[in-house]
Amino acid sequence: SQKATSRIWDFNGDRQLDSSSINPIYIYANAGTYTVNLTASNENGTSSKTAVINVLTTSSSSGGSSHSSSSGG
Repeated sequence: SQKATSRIWDFNGDRQLDSSSINPIYIYANAGTYTVNLTASNENGTSSKTAVINVLTTSSSSGGSSHSSSSGG
């Protein structure tokens, strides 16, 4: 398997780029259920994966909830 040369993370289902990082951190303003999509590409093509996550309220001082995702490949 070859490594991705580009990544597009959409953390809130709006079909907009939220991150292109290998291991992004995204802060949600509110608890709830969100659809997360990762599209990864390399010279062999493009592949997308989607997951539904539940973000719970936290007691952090940042005022939001966070979810960290990582994916190999």
